[in-house]
Amino acid sequence: MCLSIASLMSLGSPAGCLLMSPMLDGLGRRRTMMLVNVPSLLGWLLIATASHTQPWILYQVYAGRLLTGLAVGLVSAPIVVYVGEVLDKTWRNAVVTWPSLGNCG
Repeated sequence: MCLSIASLMSLGSPAGCLLMSPMLDGLGRRRTMMLVNVPSLLGWLLIATASHTQPWILYQVYAGRLLTGLAVGLVSAPIVVYVGEVLDKTWRNAVVTWPSLGNCG
């Protein structure tokens, strides 16, 4: 059961990646990064408020993991683009790889 809960984040991530392009073009990098906090916060709230006394705890955790996966997929592209535009050339290569390393953990 733990493996299926852990892998749900990977299922939500591709959906976020597919939704990202229209959002990035329509809203811009900064607004998109701020908006991505909504599914991430909702996902973590669902996970944090899941209680073992509730019969639907598993579904609540599943929904939370899917939402956090969606948020990871949504934030992956605008972070790299924003950092590439804002940072100095000497730091750009090192800092752009950090979000990818964070997703692997």
